[in-house]
Amino acid sequence: MDSMPPAQRNSPNSPRLIDVRTPEEYKAGHVPNTTNVSYTNDEEFEARIMPMLKDVDKSAVIVLVCATTKRSIPAVKVLQHGGFRNAMQLAKGMQEYTREGLPVAV
Repeated sequence: MDSMPPAQRNSPNSPRLIDVRTPEEYKAGHVPNTTNVSYTNDEEFEARIMPMLKDVDKSAVIVLVCATTKRSIPAVKVLQHGGFRNAMQLAKGMQEYTREGLPVAV
């Protein structure tokens, strides 16, 4: 998955971090080492994300990030439907992540 940051590409055991917010939200600040694949609806997200994950093991941990979890919940379901049994969301989303003072990349 060439669009993943090197830290994720080079380590098969590293969780894949995918930010499903809009490109504008992502540019304003995101979890370090995430890839931005915005979620607007199931069909569009599936069409963009599945080719990106074609070489990723179905047992890989994939963590989806959005602002509050409203987009990451359906995005997780798309991945689970695609066979990724360890797809999950970042609990409480990016808003809580930044509130906790955790590192943010821009």
